[in-house]
Amino acid sequence: MIGLRALATGDALPQVKPEVMRMYNMRFCPFAQRTRMVLLYKEIPHEVVNVNLRRKPKWLFERNPFGLVPVLEYNNEIVYESSICDDYLDELYVERPLYPKDPHRKAHCRVVMAKYDKMVPSFYKLIKPDENLRLQAKETISEEMKSLEIELGDGAFFGGPQPNMIDFHVYPWFERLTALKSIVEFDILQENNLHRLQLWQKRIEKLTCVKETMQPKEWHLEFFIGLANKNPQYDIGLPQSKV
Repeated sequence: MIGLRALATGDALPQVKPEVMRMYNMRFCPFAQRTRMVLLYKEIPHEVVNVNLRRKPKWLFERNPFGLVPVLEYNNEIVYESSICDDYLDELYVERPLYPKDPHRKAHCRVVMAKYDKMVPSFYKLIKPDENLRLQAKETISEEMKSLEIELGDGAFFGGPQPNMIDFHVYPWFERLTALKSIVEFDILQENNLHRLQLWQKRIEKLTCVKETMQPKEWHLEFFIGLANKNPQYDIGLPQSKV
């Protein structure tokens, strides 16, 4: 980790070492969390540079024209977009594979993840002031969670006894739903009797690769309040220092 503070406009790019995998990250970004978990699960040596996504450094756009994270930089090559980054890592580092070998089962994993991604915009409607919008979002999320409960079945993880790419793809929003309970005043998993997913969440949060990426609930809440007010803070919980 090259410091925890989010680098912003005017901050210099930390020296790049081509032989070291670097991830450009934002501590509260669920998409970036996906890639961090994959890096940690596969035990890939890497360094992390946190970025302020409200005051983006010029060098972030030089690596991703959309100015978003995650971005991977390795051997003078750039990869961005979370799903693409995760697949790239899984192919580059074949140990602890996150997809089944069977082409059809691998394709099925990608279908499940693509379907889940269509739900993600609804998640951010939960912090909107419009009550009807929030209720619609709750219904959309509930239906997707019911589908995931069926997909999980009796397995410990979506990959069976071991995690696969689906686990890391969907988890970040479970962490955030837990943090948002006090604001939205409902518990989607509890209200829909999704007991398998509840057990799965407890199980995956015991994995070291997940624990190392998690943020305290109160920090998530503070970030979401700032996001709702169009003033997100990226250094929540860090010492008031520019070091």
